[in-house]
Order: sequence, then structure tokens, then C-alpha cells
Amino acid sequence: MSSRVLKVVFLIGSLAWGSQAFSATTCSVNSSGVAFGVYNPLTPTPLDSTGTVAVTCSITFPPFVDNVTYTIDLSAGSSGTMTGRHMQSFPNLLYYNLYTTTARNIVWGDDTGGTSDVSGSMVIGFIWWPSTRTNTHTMHARIPAGQDIPPGGYSDTIVVTVTY
Repeated sequence: MSSRVLKVVFLIGSLAWGSQAFSATTCSVNSSGVAFGVYNPLTPTPLDSTGTVAVTCSITFPPFVDNVTYTIDLSAGSSGTMTGRHMQSFPNLLYYNLYTTTARNIVWGDDTGGTSDVSGSMVIGFIWWPSTRTNTHTMHARIPAGQDIPPGGYSDTIVVTVTY
């Protein structure tokens, strides 16, 4: 089976759109951006939020069956590094990161430089399986406490890449 790559771009704090490849089995990706709300630099605890990445795969020729395995990579965003992502309200920076776990201890990236990607699989097709399935993965996000930044609208753009 050949690998196919899908990409979707989302802004932290906004919705995104998906793209789709065409073959007997097709997959698409959609994501909801992370909306942190109001960050207070005087609060001694980090500000946490979540977003989602949904992978939907379909088979166009049932009763065939396919076991689709995939990986989800997230880009570094405007910071250029996945272990030190930041949002901008030019010229100010607000540091944050995206994680694979609720403990927020594994940075979600592309499986390089101390980051991890997220993998998944699904069976689609045949008589007793749906011909379309969706797996939803949660992005756990955190802004560390104690960043002395001026008020403003801070944002970043992350590219989501699904390889299947």
C-alpha cells in the first residue's frame, strides 16, 4: 500500500478545513483550533485548553475491506520549533505548546527532536463494518504561567499532516 499525505492548516483559536485524496479508500482530516480564552499573566497556574483532529476514512467499493493505519504530525507554527511554540501579537510573543496526553508531558510534533506524533487505525468496509469511519484525537494545549505580556490578540498557525 502506498502512503498518502493530507494536510490541513488551522489557526490556534479558529476552525479549519480538510482536504481529501481520491482512490478506493479515501481519508480526510478536519481540526478544531485551540481557543485559550483570556490569559492572565498574574495567575500562578498555566492556562490549559483542548482542540481536536478528526480523521475520516471511507471505502468506495464495499464489500471490500481496508485496515487503514495513519499518523498525524503537527508543524512547529510560526516559532519554527515544536518544543518552543509561540503565538504572536506583533511584536509580542506568548509561549504555548500542544501535547498528546492530558498530563501535557509529550509534545505533539512530527516524531523528531523530542516530539511525538499520534497514530491511529480503523477498519472500514465489508458487510458488518461501516464504509465510513471517523477517529477523533484530542490536542491538549497549555500556556505556561508567568509570561509578562501586554494585552492583545495572539495567534499561531499549525499545519496538520495525516499520512496513511
